[in-house]
Amino acid sequence: MKVMNHPIVKKYCTKDLALLIIRIGLGAAFISHGWQKLEQMNNIVSFFGTLGLAPFVAYFIALLEFIGGIGILVGAFVRIFGLLLALEMFFAIVLVSDKMLKTHGYGAIELEVLLLTMSLAFAITGGGEYSLIKRTCKCCAKCDDTCIDGSCCSKCAEMKDCCYGICHGMCKKWKKS
Repeated sequence: MKVMNHPIVKKYCTKDLALLIIRIGLGAAFISHGWQKLEQMNNIVSFFGTLGLAPFVAYFIALLEFIGGIGILVGAFVRIFGLLLALEMFFAIVLVSDKMLKTHGYGAIELEVLLLTMSLAFAITGGGEYSLIKRTCKCCAKCDDTCIDGSCCSKCAEMKDCCYGICHGMCKKWKKS
């Protein structure tokens, strides 16, 4: 395990680099699927019609996948797009994959499950340091680890005005209780 303790590995092999790599893959997948839908819109509208969905839903999904994929790829509004794409994948599994499961087994939904879990993970974590747009902690103004309400990060130790509750005094703004 000497390799893992090497200073270069410690400096560059970070959670943020891992998030970037996964973001690139997930973003590229959604861009590709969204572009395919946009190119074949008539077929997609017809298919959505067989599911009982209105044509605008097909356009919304195609644009969500394409624009959301770009957002995730570049790191813009990653949490919002992550949540929207996770919801889309959930409904894709429920509406479409149910029929596929009956004919093809569990392998028929593995891509949708993978896209759902990755999107949900980004809805929770955000895009990381190497993002175009980052929400920064209002307390320390240094990190992307914000509470859902955007007030302060867990690294600034659970501020009184934060969603975590008790102040641990790590931020200059608040003293230890």
